[in-house]
Amino acid sequence: MNWYQIEVIISREAQETVGNYLISKGSPGITIEDSSPPSLPKGGDIIYSSRDPSRDSVSIEGYFYIEEKKLDYIVRKLRDF
Repeated sequence: MNWYQIEVIISREAQETVGNYLISKGSPGITIEDSSPPSLPKGGDIIYSSRDPSRDSVSIEGYFYIEEKKLDYIVRKLRDF
């Protein structure tokens, strides 16, 4: 297992739903760690940031400790929102 940074651009209306999906227990292949490897100071954090205030979208990014084979599945699942 490795650390991956996942960034998903979503509508503002969906940010709470996606955030809850990411942090909920039992999310497939996602474990949010309390601490991170030294090279990744933000391990386990979910950061909400507006990419462009004039656009109605939000960037969610965070470092997650996941199985490599599930990375594509997770990205596809999040894009469904």
